[in-house]
Amino acid sequence: MEFCITVLVESLDSSRFRQPSAYETAWGVAVRAEEEGKLFWKNDIWVVSSPIQGFLIDILPPRFQELNWICLCVGKGKSGYITKLNEYPQSLVSLINTLLSNQARWAVFFCRDCDHIENTYEVAAHDLLDIVAQAFDYRSEPAKGFCAYPPITTGTAL
Repeated sequence: MEFCITVLVESLDSSRFRQPSAYETAWGVAVRAEEEGKLFWKNDIWVVSSPIQGFLIDILPPRFQELNWICLCVGKGKSGYITKLNEYPQSLVSLINTLLSNQARWAVFFCRDCDHIENTYEVAAHDLLDIVAQAFDYRSEPAKGFCAYPPITTGTAL
């Protein structure tokens, strides 16, 4: 089972991430192709900006569908897929916390097998962190995909 995590935010502070490692070559400084465009977090976890998939936008309520989102895909290792839910839960919770800090509007998609979303949550960001941590608890029932976004009444940043 593979898990894809996509985070939509309105702004991104890339200074909180490690840039790809550059190395010297005969023709100048280069970055490994598999690291190009990635912003690295902890424990081999990274984010990369990508186009938003239409089916994700369709899941969101209308008030979120027309926003100018930055779409970030969360990946791990060379494959980019998270296959073991109990492997890095604290790092992922920390990453999501960082991405959502100071964001009034956001959306998080946790897709089982990269296309299954069974639940939708309208939650405050701090409650989302509990949902993410629970999804990665290998002792609980099998993880279900979800979409989460802030309630219209609060819409406040962390």
